[in-house]
Amino acid sequence: MRISTDLDETDLEIVNCVQIAPRVTWNEIGSVLLIGPDAAARRWKRLAGVGLTWVTAYPQLSSWAKYHCLAFVGVDCELRARQSVVEDLERIPQVASVSQMSSGRDLWLIVLFDDLQELGRFLQGHLASLPGVRRTRTYAVSEVYSDGARWKLGALPRDSHQRLVAKSHGSHLEGPVVLAGGLRELACELARDGRASASALAQRLGTSASTVRRRLARLEDAGVLTFRCEVAQVLSGYRVIATYWARVPPGDLDDAARAIGAMPEVRLAATVTGTENLIMTAWHRTIGDTKEFEARVVGRCPTVDFVDSAIALQMNKRMGWILDGDGRGVAAVPIGGYAARE
Repeated sequence: MRISTDLDETDLEIVNCVQIAPRVTWNEIGSVLLIGPDAAARRWKRLAGVGLTWVTAYPQLSSWAKYHCLAFVGVDCELRARQSVVEDLERIPQVASVSQMSSGRDLWLIVLFDDLQELGRFLQGHLASLPGVRRTRTYAVSEVYSDGARWKLGALPRDSHQRLVAKSHGSHLEGPVVLAGGLRELACELARDGRASASALAQRLGTSASTVRRRLARLEDAGVLTFRCEVAQVLSGYRVIATYWARVPPGDLDDAARAIGAMPEVRLAATVTGTENLIMTAWHRTIGDTKEFEARVVGRCPTVDFVDSAIALQMNKRMGWILDGDGRGVAAVPIGGYAARE
């Protein structure tokens, strides 16, 4: 079924507001945009109802990489088996993202496990046993400098943007991600609907709204979760997802990763183990923009040596959400791997 994506400026501004402050109230959005809160809520419901935008929550990646195990996995598989492999991987909570790539590797995964041993069991066990999988290459992430939560549509004027930044929660977790019992259950529900009200969450969890508010405040104050407003590719105007593999001298790596992570089109910048020690993902309007992006990176960071790049032919899953062919969110698979050890 073809779904209209004819959006006006107010639609884009509402989405941009939620990107900046994912749990901001409709009253606050209305005051920023000078529209009624009910009108803002109706517009959001229309967009979210057809998968053009959604809010999710997932473990803070920088802490997960430091204290647990965050990795990228390139997978080569037989062409005839690719779809069945994708469908299997989509259902696994620890596999946060799945992309089908243009070159270099057939599939590109982002995975979160409690430790290296769990990652090894997944690679040598489940993944290796899938019919059609031929080989894998794994990059363990040492540090995350930027992820997709910071990417914005840029539809708001600067003063409106700053008003919403002041309302967003910016706590940064320092330590292992430990969620058990009620907090873990709440995190899973927030992965499905990161804007759900306390009363709606309480009904789903079989508890009181006051209990949910206390637990939610604990999660937000601790910085355990990243709340992220996603947009479908068809809505964003950025239809090209490119991933880049680069080699940087160790002495320059931190500065280069930090500078690249601050570039507006960059959705992910992370340092990894291996000869190619810096991996970046960016959203572009055209394939031609990839060449210009590489030139700008080298202009800022001359010692960055691009080794490879590839385009995502299709993104099947993004940070716990299964996508359709146009990049619309269709179903949530809350990211697993929360450390349950107290």
